[in-house]
This record gives sequence, structure tokens and C-alpha cells, in this order.
Amino acid sequence: MAAKSINVPGAGAVVHFDMRNTAVENWLRDHGAELVKQVTDDQIAAIRLAIQKGIEAGRNPRNIALDIVGRIDKITGRRVGGIIGLTE
Repeated sequence: MAAKSINVPGAGAVVHFDMRNTAVENWLRDHGAELVKQVTDDQIAAIRLAIQKGIEAGRNPRNIALDIVGRIDKITGRRVGGIIGLTE
């Protein structure tokens, strides 16, 4: 949205943002799951994979996080889905 406000017709400048950043992807793959406490090795591996796949697909961090922890069911108000707590 910020890029759209920067683009001025006739100014000759166009701003594009690339969600892919190799350094960030590598750091998240190697360290992202360390930020989560009290999880098993299987869960750490699943979280790493979910983060890596989400970034590779160009998904935003909020949606990747919701894939990991689950979403709030509008009817029950409880969190459902996600991968935390699941083992291989």
C-alpha cells in the first residue's frame, strides 16, 4: 500500500517489494522455531518446515503464524487447526 502512494504518474519511479529475502529465509529456517518454548523436536521440525514453505510461497508472516497456531473459530471462539501439539 505504501508503494502505491509513492508512485506518482509521470514521475518515472516505480517501487516494488519482493517478499523473498534469502538471508531472512535462512535465519528463519535455522532459528525461527527456537523462539517457541516447550515444544518437542518433531514440533520444531514441523514449525521450521511451515515457516520455510510459507516464505517460499510468498505468504505474509501473520498467515504463516496462523497456520502454525491455528485460527479462531468464529462460532466457538476457540482456536482450531494449526500444527502445534502434533507429532510426526
